[in-house]
Parts: sequence; C-alpha cells; structure tokens
Amino acid sequence: MNPINIFTPSSEITDPEKFSGRTQELEKISLALQTDGAHIVIYGNRGVGKSSLTNQMCLLAQGNTKALQLLSTKPYINFNYKVIQFKCDDSVKNIETLLIRLLSSNEHLQPYIPLSKSEERTELSASIGFKGFFGASGRSSTSEKKEGPTTDTVSHFNNAIRNLITTENCETVLIAIDEFDRISDKTGIASLIKSCKKEVKFSLTGVSSNVKELLNDHSSLDRAIADGSIEVKPMTYEEACTIIDKAEKDTNHEISFSDDARLYMFQVSRGHPFYIHLIGKHALLGSLKSAKKTSQEKRAKQY
Repeated sequence: MNPINIFTPSSEITDPEKFSGRTQELEKISLALQTDGAHIVIYGNRGVGKSSLTNQMCLLAQGNTKALQLLSTKPYINFNYKVIQFKCDDSVKNIETLLIRLLSSNEHLQPYIPLSKSEERTELSASIGFKGFFGASGRSSTSEKKEGPTTDTVSHFNNAIRNLITTENCETVLIAIDEFDRISDKTGIASLIKSCKKEVKFSLTGVSSNVKELLNDHSSLDRAIADGSIEVKPMTYEEACTIIDKAEKDTNHEISFSDDARLYMFQVSRGHPFYIHLIGKHALLGSLKSAKKTSQEKRAKQY
C-alpha cells in the first residue's frame, strides 16, 4: 500500500476494514435500522468521525458483508435498504432547498420522479427548482421569514420515494443527510419526517453538542429518534490504538509505534480520529524517511 495513504486525515473512512472502534454506536444504528418508525440522528464535535460512521451505517443498511462484521450482535433481519446519501453544502439554506437538490440530482431522486408521457424530468426539476428558490409568489428564498418546504415539493418528494420503492423492488429506503448542521433554517424537518411512510427512514448527521441544537424543531420527533439518537464522543485510548494497529498492519509491520508515541498521539488528539490520522501520517512518513522501524514519541512530537 502507498504509505502516504495508510493514514487518511484528508478523507473520511469508507472501507469497513479501515474503520476502527465505535462498537456501541454501530449497535445503536443496527437497532434503529431494525426498529419500525425509528429515525437516526448522529451528532458530536467536529473531527470525531461522524461522517465515517455514517458511511458504515449506509453500508450496513445495504447488507454489506464487511460492514456487518463490525457488529457484535447479528441483526434479526436482513438489511436490504435502498440508500440515498447526500452531503449538504452552504448552498442548502433550508429544507425546501434540500428537497430540491435531492429531486434534481440524477444520483439521488431525479430518476424516480413519476412523470406523465408529456413531461420531461429535466423540465420538472427546473420547475421545482424555480418554485423552491423564488416561491409561487416570486419571493426570494433569502427572506427572513422562516417557512418549511412547500406542499408541492413535499408531494414530489413523497411521490419519488414511492416510485423508487416500486422501481427498485425494495421494502425500505434510508435517506442519509450528512453535514445537516450547515442548513441554517431547519424549519419543517420534523413535519417532513412525520409525513413519510414507515418504509422510509431519515438519518441526519451534523456537528452539534446535542440533538436539540442540531434539529431546532425536534420536540415532536422525540419518539421517532428515541432509539436512533447517537452521540459520537471522542475515542477511548483502546479505540485510538486500533487505528494505529491497522496502520502498522498496512505497512506489513515494517513500521511500529512505541507505547509512548501512541499515548502522545491520543493525548494530543483528545480522542479525535482526524488528529490521530494527521499526526500518524507524518510520523509514519518521517520514520520511513529516516529508515527507523519504530516511531517514537519524539518523532510524533515533530508533527
């Protein structure tokens, strides 16, 4: 393996074999995926690995064999979700815009918008987008008045979901929204989730210290997220060491990290995997450059 990519601070973990720790969080996700009517909220500090955990959740939902091996308890059902995964950016200002992005993207829900023979998907997507950004009366969406998504947009969304279930011959759909905290106006998310049928689960992931802060209007969702509210805390020392163990294995054990180097990396990172990967990457490359087989605390401290 390319030693530059053994530690990966620049990207989230997608491969279950590279994923470390988070056993309790994965068990809670598995429980929520098996529970009728349950939705999932993943929250925590920046850099604790929420997006990587979300990736594993999406693989679990699809029944990925490697992801299932991360669980300590075998699920009671076979996971066979159709997963729609979306990462928010600063252009997603509200729930209306979120739905428009989902409905207008060929990678998400656009292929499942049910049409009459005279309609074209691109035309309908453009129509939805225009209404979403300016509203039926021509108001700009930047208006200070907070409103949830329009009835038309929610209707298009629910119709697309129904068509997806029929077209893909699947029983359940997981809508996984990452970086949900970047949406400034979350008005209407509770109503949207409650409007969906039992075949649909939402997963919302974002930077936050608690669920209330992340969702804003979450109070009516308390029951729906009771089994799926997952706080991602900093890693324990043992979990942090599994990242380093896997890195050593990827070098065919040509490079090892001493106990003092491991402790230093954990203390400086405060259990945040991003910093463990960042320090580990440069300590590893430094050891390779100097032809040292063991990365000591002194080497880790240089970075």
